[in-house]
Formats: sequence, structure tokens, C-alpha cells
Amino acid sequence: MSRQRAWQRLKRLAAEAGVPEATIAVLSPHKLRHARARRMLDAGWDLAAVQAVLDHANIATTSVYLEDDEQARLHALRVQSRAAPEAKRSS
Repeated sequence: MSRQRAWQRLKRLAAEAGVPEATIAVLSPHKLRHARARRMLDAGWDLAAVQAVLDHANIATTSVYLEDDEQARLHALRVQSRAAPEAKRSS
């Protein structure tokens, strides 16, 4: 299967599943690969096992997913800390 055919099939399946158009517009096979890696790590998979599944030659490539997760956590904390004073005022 060609890369283009995989892309078309993914978008068709997403549309059939009722995925919003805005999400389908940014959907790609590579993003699914990233999402799968994140889910494996979130489920407690060892980084070396994720590396093997993704077929990365260097574990440093796979460790980027850990760094991305840390950045997402820091962002969530920043958003939460900004929202906290507003929640106190409305109480």
C-alpha cells in the first residue's frame, strides 16, 4: 500500500466513524503513530519496548515522547494555575 493510499484510507475511515472535519483535516498516519506510542508509554510500556515497536534505531528518538509528555504536563499545570484564582473569585 502506498503512503498516499494509507492517507486516503485513514481519512475515509475517520469520516465514516464520525470524526469532526477539523480533526480529519490534521489527521495523518504519522500522527497515529505518535498517538500509539504515547498510549503505550501511558499504559506503562518500557521505553525500549516502544522503541522496538516503532523500529527506532536509537532510543533517543523514542525518548522524545517522554519529553513531549513532560511538556504537556507543564502546560496543563500552567493553565490550571491561571484558572485557579478565577475559580476562587466565583466561589
